[in-house]
Amino acid sequence: MVIKTVLGISNNRNGEVKMKRNKFVIIFIIIIIAILFIWIISSKKDDQTVDIGVIEEKQEVILENYIEHLENGVLNNTSEKLKQSREIEDIKIDNIKIMSEDITKDKVTLIFDVQNISNRTVSEKQVNFIMYDFEQKEIGKAEFSLPNLDALQTVTLELDMTAEFINTYDILIEKIVTVH
Repeated sequence: MVIKTVLGISNNRNGEVKMKRNKFVIIFIIIIIAILFIWIISSKKDDQTVDIGVIEEKQEVILENYIEHLENGVLNNTSEKLKQSREIEDIKIDNIKIMSEDITKDKVTLIFDVQNISNRTVSEKQVNFIMYDFEQKEIGKAEFSLPNLDALQTVTLELDMTAEFINTYDILIEKIVTVH
């Protein structure tokens, strides 16, 4: 009799109601567990989808004929267009070079001189370079800040970029905006 009471089994009519109620509770618990299990599995699939979207494939960079291979393994961009000076407002950008010590590391370095050509101090400016290949197709953009420059001061800046920028043939300075 004690075992029947613990299990909710009884010989009377009240016992039948309790047993039906216990079956309902057990079925309800099983349904809740199944829903939680399905939810956990589907959320793991969603996480995997997000992770796949973050992965970036490295693309092979095909070098143009104006890229010089130096003896020490350095790649040097020799585009004549890069050698031209550019002036915007009171700033002259000159001696632009793009080099890579190891293109397999997906990194090239843009090196250039920035000169204040005015007789007054020039405040920090935001610069946007647009990089073009030989066929004048846009490769990409590089945005960065130029420092404050005293009158007639020149500084050399370096900017690390991804490997595809080694093929830059020409650069357009799209805008310079004073940073407040």
